[in-house]
Amino acid sequence: MLHVIFYTGEFGTTTLGFGQMPTTSSGTTLSDWAFVHFPNTPDGAVFSSGVDPHQAAVFNDPVNCPDCALAVNANTSWLAVVDLNKLIHAPRDPSDSHSIDPAYDLIAHNVLAYYSL
Repeated sequence: MLHVIFYTGEFGTTTLGFGQMPTTSSGTTLSDWAFVHFPNTPDGAVFSSGVDPHQAAVFNDPVNCPDCALAVNANTSWLAVVDLNKLIHAPRDPSDSHSIDPAYDLIAHNVLAYYSL
């Protein structure tokens, strides 16, 4: 199991990310973090993050998706399922170690999947 925070924007932002939490009781800082923009949804629209209440959650399904996160877009038409293990290991932008390479296709690499609501 990961010790990870899932980040997603709100009020129409398009970012998602993670933060690796300390694994000991004496740890006080994140050991790693990175952000990336949500890819467009299958209908070609920009994924715009939801508003209050926050439309994000994390869960652990050992069979189908251990350490995954969920986010719903602002108009509740798409559910994004993010594999946090794969997101953590996605290649970084050469110019910014805290950004996922924007050329890396999250959908093609099974980091993120969209489901119509």
